[in-house]
Amino acid sequence: MEHKFIPPGIRNSLRRRLWLATVLITMAVGGPSGNAERRNERETTGKPGRASWSTTAQQIKTAEQVYKNIQVFKGLPASELEPTMAFISGSLGVKCNFCHVRQLIGSDSLNYASDAEPMKENAREMMKMTIQINKNNFYFDKNERPEFLHTVTCKTCHRGEPFPPEN
Repeated sequence: MEHKFIPPGIRNSLRRRLWLATVLITMAVGGPSGNAERRNERETTGKPGRASWSTTAQQIKTAEQVYKNIQVFKGLPASELEPTMAFISGSLGVKCNFCHVRQLIGSDSLNYASDAEPMKENAREMMKMTIQINKNNFYFDKNERPEFLHTVTCKTCHRGEPFPPEN
């Protein structure tokens, strides 16, 4: 049905905004954990979308079981740690070496377990703050862990900058 009172250029803009809003809501409702569960199903059965009865919580390793020195993201499926860190990196417009130190001098690899970079502890405190904000203000579904709520994220304040703007 055509609406003659809405000009075509604005109509297309509204469609794009509606599409984007739908995608963002779908991602927020589904959350990243659904993707990890589907990935784990494929890994245990070899068939997408079909998990064997032997798939248990014990087979899905958590971040602290796979990686060293995990303090904030305990309980997060290991398959979600890297995408989560990529989201944080993108939200701040920085690369991994903003919080992680190099393995050896002259090496390109990073020592992710090291706490030598002070910014890493600052980042942990910011993550804990974000989790608390979501838990205290948006924690309606008690089946969802508050750490996995994505209502307020790093990007909410940082807007792609390493340090949030003053205004």
